[in-house]
Amino acid sequence: MAITQQQLDESLNNRNNLAGEHVFTDTGQLILLVIFLVAWITDSFFFHYSDFLKSYVPVYVRLPAGLAFLTASALFVLSAHKAVFGKIVREPGLITRGVFSIVRHPMYFGSWLFFFGLMLITLSLASAAVCVLIFVFYYLVSKYEEKLLLQRYGTTYEEYRTGVPMLFPLKIRRK
Repeated sequence: MAITQQQLDESLNNRNNLAGEHVFTDTGQLILLVIFLVAWITDSFFFHYSDFLKSYVPVYVRLPAGLAFLTASALFVLSAHKAVFGKIVREPGLITRGVFSIVRHPMYFGSWLFFFGLMLITLSLASAAVCVLIFVFYYLVSKYEEKLLLQRYGTTYEEYRTGVPMLFPLKIRRK
C-alpha cells in the first residue's frame, strides 16, 4: 500500500513518541559548526599552528583513519534519522533497535564523529579543542533529553539506559 504525502506529513507532525529536545540544540549545533570550521580551516590551511604534529603521524595514516570516522559519522546519523523519521510509525514508542542499541543518542554521536574525523585528517589542535567543546555540548543536551525521555517512558527508558551507553559506544563498568 502506497503512503501518500499527506499521510507522511501528518505522521511527522504528530510524532507523539518524540520526547523533545533542548531549545538551544539546533542553534548551538550551528554555532559550534561555524566555530569548528573557522578553527579547523585557519589552523589547517592558513596559520599551520599544528603542523609539527604531522611529522609524527603521516598522511597515509591520518587520511584513512579520518575517512573511516567520517564514514561512521554518516552511518550513525543517517541510520538514526531513518529510524526516527523514515517511516510512519503505527504504534509510537521508544526506539531501541539498530544504532539505538549501540548508543542512546546516535545522531549526536555521529555528528561528533564528523568533527573528530576532520580534526584527525589534519591533526589540528585548535579544532581538537573545539571537538572537546562540542562533545561537552552534546553531553549536556543529551542529559537534558534524558530527563524528558525518563518522564515520557519511565522504567522502560531506565532499563534501556542501564544497558546502552549514552554518547560513546563503550560500556564502562562501575563497581
